[in-house]
Amino acid sequence: MTGREQIVEFRPIGVIRTPFTEVSGMPIQPAGAEGVKGRIEMLPEFVEGLRDLDGFSHITLLYHLHRAKEARLTVVPFMDTVPRGVFATRAPRRPNAIGLSTVKLVSIEGGVISIENIDVLDGTPLLDIKPYFPEFDERTDVRLGWLEDAKGRARRTRSDDRFDEEECTMPFHELSELAVKEPVQGFRGRAVHTDSMTVVHWEIDDGSEMPPHAHPHEQIVNLVEGSFELKVGDETRALTPGSVVAIAPNVPHGGRALSDCRIIDAFHPVREDMR
Repeated sequence: MTGREQIVEFRPIGVIRTPFTEVSGMPIQPAGAEGVKGRIEMLPEFVEGLRDLDGFSHITLLYHLHRAKEARLTVVPFMDTVPRGVFATRAPRRPNAIGLSTVKLVSIEGGVISIENIDVLDGTPLLDIKPYFPEFDERTDVRLGWLEDAKGRARRTRSDDRFDEEECTMPFHELSELAVKEPVQGFRGRAVHTDSMTVVHWEIDDGSEMPPHAHPHEQIVNLVEGSFELKVGDETRALTPGSVVAIAPNVPHGGRALSDCRIIDAFHPVREDMR
């Protein structure tokens, strides 16, 4: 199994409780949350794992950024105005929405951990706890990259709504520049996607056949050029330019090109297999 195919799942071990219910205006790092009190409510089945943790003054929390929107690989981070690669930032819109904070451990009572200097939203799912140990975690010979110019600003910088905004991407596309996919020999498609639908422009070779199949998407077929024999359920028709067919979800359909032809298919929801 390759890394691309592998799916990793995590189960929360508890929930983090804090005073912060909205992203805007909250600290961006624990350094800016000095004195802010919170608590961790552990799930009962994981309480035994807290044994000996009370001997540490600080703990590092790994948690799910549960309110983060779809990932971006380029972001404008807090404390900067320049687009940066997301992996060179602490921005929340990441391919895997995992956050990290080192906080002060105040006390442990049963399954409740009292903490200070917490910078996360109330209700954040907790994935793991690790004790803070300077010999493991501190480094002296370091480079700070673009953050060199931002030193000292984390304490006073507050979050805004920049990562809540929907990404504004250029809505214009050149068909010739879109990637070609050929799921079936002779069917070459170029797809455009929105958040809720996919439109595929097909170029189909004469005699090419699409085997009968079904999918959970609504589909509208529009024959633009040529001739195509389409079977939907038990009904078969020869489509000519201007023919439009609406296919309901999970209805078997297939067909063959009676000549070289061009078809535009619209699908709802998105056809992830055509990305």
